[in-house]
Amino acid sequence: MKLINQELKNKVLKELLRDYRSSVSELADKLKVSKNKILTVVNFLKNNEYINGHTIITDPYLLQQRTLFIEIKTNPNEPWLINELEKFECESLDGIIGEYSLILKIKIRNNAEFNQILKKIDKLMAKGFFKKYQLIDVLQTYKENGVSFQNQAKFANLDNIGYEIIKILKNQSINPYTTSEISNILNSRNFSISQPGAWKRIDRMVKAGIIKNFVPTLNRDIFQLTKFYLRIKVDPAQYDEIAKNFLSQQKNIVDLYRTGENYGLLAVVFTKSNRNFNEFIIKLYNSGINIIDTNTTLAIDERLKKIIIPDILI
Repeated sequence: MKLINQELKNKVLKELLRDYRSSVSELADKLKVSKNKILTVVNFLKNNEYINGHTIITDPYLLQQRTLFIEIKTNPNEPWLINELEKFECESLDGIIGEYSLILKIKIRNNAEFNQILKKIDKLMAKGFFKKYQLIDVLQTYKENGVSFQNQAKFANLDNIGYEIIKILKNQSINPYTTSEISNILNSRNFSISQPGAWKRIDRMVKAGIIKNFVPTLNRDIFQLTKFYLRIKVDPAQYDEIAKNFLSQQKNIVDLYRTGENYGLLAVVFTKSNRNFNEFIIKLYNSGINIIDTNTTLAIDERLKKIIIPDILI
């Protein structure tokens, strides 16, 4: 097998993480190497499962999306429950250590979808051994997938076709869909739209800030990153200030949410090791901000392997 230069591999990967739509020619010009070298590296990244899919990062406020985390207590002898949960349209599903054994993240648009999710969970729990779960309702999104967001009054007035395009773009395979393929998928789902029509809608969503970025999904195991759910308690009067001006700026914090829990901030943290995580926690406490307490949950099994890793962590 042809050896791949590590430095070039990282450079190409970082460029793709900024926008996977960059062509081989554009990458070659930017990195000052031949198109053949770029193509070799891209193929290597895909064939060796560094890249395992493609997705988009969207603005949750413009889409008026509500984020829910659901912690579930399961029995090791209930693999069927995990299989059923994997059928949900969730953005993450992790095995964790603690009182609960699973945590999943779901995006919903309205109360009808919320009630539908609860009915499905209740039905599953009725068949389970422990029958125990809890909801963590997100009140505000400060940061998601490495991108910071500001709460805003305006929102996108998308129709069903628009939301369907978002859904398609969020769940792409190893090769991203062309607008012709997107048009064909929509038509197969009884949404009548041409290829130019699909292109125009995507372009409008980019210009409106609904779609923030086009990124490949990566295999976290290859990059040897450890995932933690970190609950943070600070003075209630300072939640907003600390979240925006300090925590959101930390590169290891990939997601950051305000919740209605006693520990009012929930962060998803990636580090290279448990030791690095301990150093990160010490850094937080020694930063001078008024952190009252933290509570950490280790993710031990990532059921959905397609994740977004910000280029700054590569």
